[in-house]
Amino acid sequence: MRKYLTVLCLFLISAFTHNLYSQALNIGVKVGPNFSNMVEKSDYSTFSDVYDYTSGINIGLLVESPVENGLGGESGIYLNTRGYQIDQGDDENGVVGTFKTLWLEVPFKATTEAVAGPLRFYASGGVSGSLGLSGTMDMEMTVLGNTSTTTDDIVWGDDPDEADLMRIDYGAIGSVGAELKSVFLEISYYHGLANLSPYTQDNYIITSRYFSFSLGYKFGL
Repeated sequence: MRKYLTVLCLFLISAFTHNLYSQALNIGVKVGPNFSNMVEKSDYSTFSDVYDYTSGINIGLLVESPVENGLGGESGIYLNTRGYQIDQGDDENGVVGTFKTLWLEVPFKATTEAVAGPLRFYASGGVSGSLGLSGTMDMEMTVLGNTSTTTDDIVWGDDPDEADLMRIDYGAIGSVGAELKSVFLEISYYHGLANLSPYTQDNYIITSRYFSFSLGYKFGL
C-alpha cells in the first residue's frame, strides 16, 4: 500500500508542478468545522465500536492550478483537529471523555470541474500527509457514584511503552464543492491509512477519519 501511495503522490506532485509553471495560479483561504473519529482495534477486539464523532475545526491556505484539458491540481497547508469522544455507562459507573489532536496537513489532489453559467462545480481527490502537533485526553470516570476527572497531554513517538500516537499520518482525501465568483463551499473526507499506534502486537492499529465542511475565498495570481 505504501508503494502505491508513493507512486500516486509523486504523480500528483508532478502534475501540479507542471501546471504551476504553465499557467496562473489561484490561492485561497478556507475555514469550517470538521467531524472526526478513530478506528482502534486488535486481533481480539474493536475498541472504537464505542467511539463517537467529535467536532473540531479546519483552517488553511490552498494553492490551485486551474483545470486545463479536463484536469487541474490543488495543494495547500491546513490545520485541523481530529479525535473522538466516548460516553459509556451511567451515573453509577461510566466514562465520558474526549480525545483531541491538532494536525498540520499538506494534500496533493487532482481536480476536475463542470461549469453551469456563473457556477463552477468541482471534484478532487488524492493523497495527504500530516504531522501531529499536539493533543489532549480529557476523561471523567465514575465508579460506584464517585467521579474523578483527568486531563493528559498526548505523548507522540514510536515507543510502545510511553507514546500514545505516532506523529506522522497519511491517507486518501476527496472533496466536492461549488464556487460562485471566487466564493466556494466544499465538503471533504479523509481516510487515514497509516497505523498511528506505537504498539503493534496482536495487529493493534489506530487510524483516523474525518469529514470537513469549508467556506472559502480564492484570489487569482
